[in-house]
Amino acid sequence: MKEAVKKSLPALPKVVFWLTPLLISLEAGLSMFLGYLIADFIAGKKTSERGRIRSLVFDMRSYRIHVHHWLVFLGCIAFAFVLSKTAFGVPTVVYGFLGGIVVQGIIDYDDWKSVVRKRHQ
Repeated sequence: MKEAVKKSLPALPKVVFWLTPLLISLEAGLSMFLGYLIADFIAGKKTSERGRIRSLVFDMRSYRIHVHHWLVFLGCIAFAFVLSKTAFGVPTVVYGFLGGIVVQGIIDYDDWKSVVRKRHQ
């Protein structure tokens, strides 16, 4: 039953995905696209492929923890949001740029949701 539903739902074209932030704000949309392009240039081209900067992976007991770049930059967005509630303002382009990095990490990789794994002995 689930497969029939999946086949009947059309995939959203990437054009719609990239036009949506532009409807919110030109600055946010363009900076999101720039963030995506830079992350795509620096990160590996495929899942488990090493990029220009090494991934943050460490072992803890019998687990391997992979702190994906999208997770790091999601934390940066949260920090920017908290910072914006103080005397410092955070420009829209910062949220767009960081959001583009997060989006790249989620839509380009199959293992984006795999943060903690059992280590192979």
